[in-house]
Amino acid sequence: MVGNKKESDFKSSLVTSSLANDSTKQGQERTPTASAARWLDDVVIGMPLCPFAAAARNGTRIVQINTDASQEDIIRQISSEMRGLAAASLDDAATTLCVLPPNTQYDDFVEFMNEVVAPCQDVADALWDEINGGLSKEEEDARADVQVVPFHPRAEFEDSPDACVDYSSRAPVPVVHLLRQADVDAARVTWPLFGGDDTDGQEFLDLPAINSRRLRRVGREKLEEMLATCQRSATVSSEDRIAAHPADVRTEADGEALLVWAAEQGANVDALRVVRTSPTDMGAVTSRPLSRGEPLFELPRSLAMSARRLAEQSDVPYAAAVRSAMDACSEEDAEVPLAVALAAELALMRSKTPGPLASYVRMLPSLALLEMMHIDVADRKVLKTVLADTLLLTDLQARWAWLDHARATAANALSEGNCDATADEIAHAFALVASRAFALDGEGDDQREVLAICPVADMLNHSPLAHDALLTCLDTDEGSYGVRAHCDYDAGEQVYDSFAGAKLLASDTFVRYGFVDLRNGDPEAIRVPTSALRLPESSEAGIALLDYLQLSDVTVSADATSGIGDDAIGAAAALTATDDELAEAGWSGDAKHDNDDASSAALAEDVLASLLSLAPVRARASSHLQATLSSMAAHADLAIERTKDGSSFVVASAHASVRNESCALHGAVRALELRRKRDI
Repeated sequence: MVGNKKESDFKSSLVTSSLANDSTKQGQERTPTASAARWLDDVVIGMPLCPFAAAARNGTRIVQINTDASQEDIIRQISSEMRGLAAASLDDAATTLCVLPPNTQYDDFVEFMNEVVAPCQDVADALWDEINGGLSKEEEDARADVQVVPFHPRAEFEDSPDACVDYSSRAPVPVVHLLRQADVDAARVTWPLFGGDDTDGQEFLDLPAINSRRLRRVGREKLEEMLATCQRSATVSSEDRIAAHPADVRTEADGEALLVWAAEQGANVDALRVVRTSPTDMGAVTSRPLSRGEPLFELPRSLAMSARRLAEQSDVPYAAAVRSAMDACSEEDAEVPLAVALAAELALMRSKTPGPLASYVRMLPSLALLEMMHIDVADRKVLKTVLADTLLLTDLQARWAWLDHARATAANALSEGNCDATADEIAHAFALVASRAFALDGEGDDQREVLAICPVADMLNHSPLAHDALLTCLDTDEGSYGVRAHCDYDAGEQVYDSFAGAKLLASDTFVRYGFVDLRNGDPEAIRVPTSALRLPESSEAGIALLDYLQLSDVTVSADATSGIGDDAIGAAAALTATDDELAEAGWSGDAKHDNDDASSAALAEDVLASLLSLAPVRARASSHLQATLSSMAAHADLAIERTKDGSSFVVASAHASVRNESCALHGAVRALELRRKRDI
């Protein structure tokens, strides 16, 4: 699965539901080990603070230490865990969390460090001497080098540059983390493989600095809230009686009817209930406790309804309209046939002759609700005003242009299929598909991704912390789909899925899905179209070079040390170089270049490298890029002011996205200044 989008995602992370706060306060206390496990799954892996923790999760042992015993007995318990870890095979990722319960003397951080952590470090040193004392370097057992890493709810360090950074060492309960140096060394080797995009231009030892930036982006308030959630089970029950927003006409009875209908279609949904989670949201909660890795639900393949599947079903009255849309569209327009199907279902509902998906359609958010939450149906005039001259508006306008054409295509298909859908119903349907459809792996020999509507699956709200909680194929033989729990869930607790671990920029999530959620501290980054870097005097040969390289945009980030890459400066170089300079670098505007020729592709890359090696070109490119990005940052700063008092979820999300844009552009400008000083 590539990604999944749901209506509940529209809620900006800046607009926090009162339910989430109340349920965190009123929920049941988790056991100490359960709190530590949730912290490991949601914070350490979910953010992620440690890119290797996910791979080692199945080999992680979590044990509770008996603190009623004497200090010597406590150290003895942890020492026993050290020996067990040292004896484990190096072929298996292994680590141990020794958890101390709250409400003891070790709630004091200094007491914890002096009375538990320091003696444990002495034990670790003694263990090394005991096992490897007198042995040669070649004979030493690497497993005996056990590291002791403390985590504590009140961890605080004098040299922290920011209070948020202390959260890299904070856990909901006191924890002594035992890990082997051999595993750390292995992680160092695999860092480029597991580190993700954040590792670009970074070294393994930069991980603390990367985490510091990530934690500061999330902010102290949200970090504290995340730890509080780890300590308590945030259950949601019908007894909460959350009042629905007037624009949201869905009820929990509709949710129950959806599950009954899905079960009749062969789905296993016994572990779920659908309840109201906020005035504008419905969500799925557990009907019983669930263990990490257990399926939250299981859907037969027939409930993964692609346009092709709907077009082939004899009981679908709008099948002809869907087929017409499929014939008129390319793969890039996969949303159109599904929108046709939903528009037809909405029209049937209006005419009091519900279609085959009626139980599902009743659980879809109304157009009035979506107009407050999703950019596809939001007030364009308002967004054009508050986002004037920003890159975000440029992205939105491209989406709107495609959307206008797609709606016209859908209207023609519906007319040809004799379906009486209104313009509002078509617009409503496109917003639903954009926010709820799933991109699934292809079937059989055709492995191309398929866009599909998946009832029940889209009742799960999205969380960027739900690591690898993806809609995927659970049983190849039976052809069933489902989502596995990314952590242990208590009964009545809301369950979540994720976006397949995709590294989505804030602008991506806002433009495509209508929300911005940076709880996992994704970096502030923005894509700048290379067309925005063009000058009136830009050489046609330089423009052709970028077209040939398919360099339509470059990504810049807030990281002042790596926020500007050679691709951005290279694009500016191509657009500021003269014809003579391009020719000197080996590129001619009238040269015949074959895009399919590997040697020609290498030539173009060499040309860009040659341009960057010309000092006058590089200096001119850097100066132009800095001026352009500074101007863009100034426009983003103005938009921040215009959106800060947004009266809707859309404007609040736009505010979050444009703040991200400003931060990325200012960071890129600082990065350019550093690079220019270095070049000088």
